[in-house]
Amino acid sequence: MTADPRGAIAFAEKVMALLDHGSRSTSYKYAVLLGLIDLSLEGYSAAGAASEVVTTPQLAEAVTRIYWPQVAPYADGLGALKQSTTGQAEIVSLVADSRAGLGSVSLARARRDAPEAHRRLLREVEWKLVEMPLPRLQIFGRQEDRFIYEIGWDTKIRRRDFNDTARFNNAILLRPGVADHLVRLDGLLRPLLQRGWASQVAAINRLDDGRLESHLFGVDRIGLRPVKAGLLELQDHRCFYCERRLRDDEAGEVDHFLPWSRIPLDTVENLVVADNACNGQKRAFLAAAAHLRRWRERLGQADALAAIADAARWESSVSRTLGVARALYLPLGVDARLWSAGSTFELAQPAALRAALSARATG
Repeated sequence: MTADPRGAIAFAEKVMALLDHGSRSTSYKYAVLLGLIDLSLEGYSAAGAASEVVTTPQLAEAVTRIYWPQVAPYADGLGALKQSTTGQAEIVSLVADSRAGLGSVSLARARRDAPEAHRRLLREVEWKLVEMPLPRLQIFGRQEDRFIYEIGWDTKIRRRDFNDTARFNNAILLRPGVADHLVRLDGLLRPLLQRGWASQVAAINRLDDGRLESHLFGVDRIGLRPVKAGLLELQDHRCFYCERRLRDDEAGEVDHFLPWSRIPLDTVENLVVADNACNGQKRAFLAAAAHLRRWRERLGQADALAAIADAARWESSVSRTLGVARALYLPLGVDARLWSAGSTFELAQPAALRAALSARATG
């Protein structure tokens, strides 16, 4: 069933109104909304549908992934930037303390090296989401309008209720059509949410928000180096896109096949090595059907990708990555243009895109 574009536009307008009228005391509203977008993309099915149910543990993991790079010390010598008008936001403090205690490693490495500490972090983040933003997010002034999701608790929830796993219902039920709207509006809502988030943090810390947005949401190119050698070997030392031979291990750049600007997905399955020309020309565009087909075939090399991730202590998830690919490609119409090579684009071929993504995945 084709989504009504008027419904999506009305939903987007309501989200923007919520940001204008909602609480400005912390960055939680941005984190929750971006987390819900990420989960809607990651949970997209082969049938072309986004899941209408997410759980508080899933949201805690998504929100933690968003905050983890943000709590790195700011370039001007500041520690983790304040994200609350009344001191530091509790979730930010939890994430910052966890990252500092592990030596500022990546989140994937933290999960591998200290699984119990990581589990405790996610549980505490989950509780703060349950206690604070989730029952308060959909409030315009003093009026609540649950147009995004329904939950089974309110602002009066206590920790003992949350800890009673036999009784606490952790489901976040997205309203009809909302998951589909979040997927289709990702390219519009994500940059607006990131810009609003950066502006709020800049105001709290009295900083320039243009530079700050890159600090909060930019890709860490240097941080991608641990997986480069393994990916180069997997690609027979050739550019993933043009297949030109890369002369040495220093050539080329690690590129996010599914663009970082659409979703910050750092799984090893989403990373390829491209020569400098292709990397610069592809930028934030979706790649054409031929590239998608070869990328999808590469997901079949699950053992090799897992070995690269293990060696680099890197994030790996075929299911999450494939879900995002479906969410970005399957809704495309025949008039969408996909990057092929250089400055050449081609019209989308929905049947070819569906065929590339319908093959069975492993892992």
